Amino acid sequence: MKKAYFTSFLAICLVVFGLGQSLMAQELATPQSRWTVGFDVGAGMLLDCQICDPSNVLNTPLKQTDPESYQVISGNVNYRLIRWLELTANVGYGQLQAQSTTNLTASDGRNGYPLQQNVVEQYRMLTVGPKLMLRIHQGDLELAIRTGINLHNARVRATGFSGESIDVTYKLQLSRCSAVRLGYTYWPRPQFGIRAAAELFIGNRTTADLYEPRTPYATAFPALDTTALQQLTPNSGGVNSLNFSLGITYRFAGY
Repeated sequence: MKKAYFTSFLAICLVVFGLGQSLMAQELATPQSRWTVGFDVGAGMLLDCQICDPSNVLNTPLKQTDPESYQVISGNVNYRLIRWLELTANVGYGQLQAQSTTNLTASDGRNGYPLQQNVVEQYRMLTVGPKLMLRIHQGDLELAIRTGINLHNARVRATGFSGESIDVTYKLQLSRCSAVRLGYTYWPRPQFGIRAAAELFIGNRTTADLYEPRTPYATAFPALDTTALQQLTPNSGGVNSLNFSLGITYRFAGY
């Protein structure tokens, strides 16, 4: 599934990039500065989500509600090698949030722990790769393919109907990720650009363990049933998402 997402999105990007050649501007002079920096803000549409997998008691209601509360921000540094090719490094942060109500099963088999719960998964991504540039009118059509690392963890907060309060933060995990971005940067001024982009982010692992709590359940909540609490543990498999963003770009002068 991951390969299918990547291949399909990349094919669409290449088609758009190819069509853009017919609109290519006549002016192909390389800008004086090779360095640019940018900042983007956007939202993601989830394609695959281990936290949203219905195999877990916590995750079951998330398929029935709307877990696509997924925000993304990122910053990037770019170095232009030649007129149509750059190297780009991207630092990003994503947050997935969802709420649900469920009953946890105690060690004696009874459904004795009704909870209103909130789960937040955070992603910190560092990716690098090449970016193709195609000059169209007063802007650049951009196709970037990046790969890198994803440092992620989760937090679950729950409130029982009998007044129990549960707040669990899970340990950080490191995994690989990749991304394909298609965007267009319009330059109203030589040093200032406005960008719109769509990006396919691949961070989902088909085989992954559950997150590990920073403090063992038995230590953090000695009065509560450990077997029931273990059902709160989310899967660490990550997400695949299609992200849409708007951003700004600044070109340094004279570098």
